[in-house]
Amino acid sequence: FHACTHTCHAGCFHGAMETVFFTEEEREQGIQHLTFSELQPRIAHACDLGDVSKASLFQCQHGLGHAILFTLDYDLQGALQGCDLLETSYGRSSCAIGVFMENVGAAESEKRWLKKEDPLYPCNAIEERYQPDCFRQQTKIWFSLGFSDEQIAQMCRALPHSADLCFQGLGRDLSRPFRE
Repeated sequence: FHACTHTCHAGCFHGAMETVFFTEEEREQGIQHLTFSELQPRIAHACDLGDVSKASLFQCQHGLGHAILFTLDYDLQGALQGCDLLETSYGRSSCAIGVFMENVGAAESEKRWLKKEDPLYPCNAIEERYQPDCFRQQTKIWFSLGFSDEQIAQMCRALPHSADLCFQGLGRDLSRPFRE
């Protein structure tokens, strides 16, 4: 993790965190997924990196969210519960953002929690406390479902409590070519 840089949109940090939960023996056996009870004791201290910058801590906790969702075989609710094991609200939020981002980018598209007929999903199907971080990432889902920039802006405007977060996500997504 300490050897990583922000090259390739911090991909190294994400990749490093996706391997953090597995012992060498588990890797050799080809184990890719764990149960929540197997994963739980490994989460709380996964980002104990010593004295690092807030940016590095974010990358670790954010990558941790990606790793938790992947390791739990895309159990979104379980992954959010895993993020809850982190000590600070900043850590829990950073982790949850990684969970929601991983949901959009799952290599096996059938594992993604997406519904074109319900564009607010999964944000409208999770506990309210997770919704702000979900709506921060929801624009990625809408782009992946084929909605236009204008349609996404309309959907953001319609969110009574999360419009500002949604527009932050839209600005982020329009500012870099993540959709390619």
